[in-house]
Amino acid sequence: MPQVLKHNESTLFPENNRQIISASRRTDIPSFYAKWFIERIHKNYVLVRNPFNRNRVKKVSLAPNDVDAIVFWTRDGSPMLPFLDELAKEYDIFFLWTITGYSAPMEQYPVNIEHSIERFQQFSDKIGSDRMALRYDPIIITDEYNPARHIEIFDKISSQSKGYTSRVIVSLMTPYSSALRRMKNAGINLETDLLENRDVRNMLKEIAEIAESNGQRIQACSMGSELAQFGIPDGACIDSDWISKSTGRALSHLKDSGQRKNCLCTKSVDIGAYDTCPRGCVYCYAVKNFANAEKFLKNFDFKSEGLYLVREANR
Repeated sequence: MPQVLKHNESTLFPENNRQIISASRRTDIPSFYAKWFIERIHKNYVLVRNPFNRNRVKKVSLAPNDVDAIVFWTRDGSPMLPFLDELAKEYDIFFLWTITGYSAPMEQYPVNIEHSIERFQQFSDKIGSDRMALRYDPIIITDEYNPARHIEIFDKISSQSKGYTSRVIVSLMTPYSSALRRMKNAGINLETDLLENRDVRNMLKEIAEIAESNGQRIQACSMGSELAQFGIPDGACIDSDWISKSTGRALSHLKDSGQRKNCLCTKSVDIGAYDTCPRGCVYCYAVKNFANAEKFLKNFDFKSEGLYLVREANR
């Protein structure tokens, strides 16, 4: 049986119980941990280990009365589909859905564009286009994925998502040292100083125009207003305005101080864990070692109270 991590009983639940659940910036829960997530929904709580202090664990309520909304981050929500109707009856659910079109070696296990768009449409039909956001990020410029290629891919994705979402989120790749090292080892020639490149600047303008032509409001994720000059203003991914408008309930606009400097997201509670996504995206900041992430998934007990291996629970 899964073991319970040690935690302070006096801090099991926050004083203000209603909160936005982020599921998750740290891993792809819909793709790989959908069954675990629905198990936690049935139990009405989840344990979350502090990523910077493994000895600190909090218990987060997933009871419907304690949740303002659940925002899923995913590349392929297909495994969540059987549970969608059940979730939608009790919760306001939203999806930040990434479609990029990258292939190996950029992504070890890429998601086929046609499959992803089809699923995106299917989810939109079920929960509403106002609860689906398309993420085309990060934008990475290489020999293979040059500006012209990105325009071609984005046009396809945006056009086929017309009517299925009104939100598009983009960003340029953040040059994390681990990502740069993996890309170099994979033989990927990465172009830098992107905003100095005229083709890149024209690409960004064209992407903004394509999104607008398809009725999609485009915004940048954590870019410090660098893309505003191309018609792509900064915006929040987990956005209280977006959620409030869809649900008809006014949510707090409190900014999430736990995110990186230029992030504009509304405060939420992330229930994921780093080093648990086996997708194998070389540019990913959330996984240090892909082999370890694959091993984690293989050994994971889906009845665990949190995203950790049971044998590690009392370490």
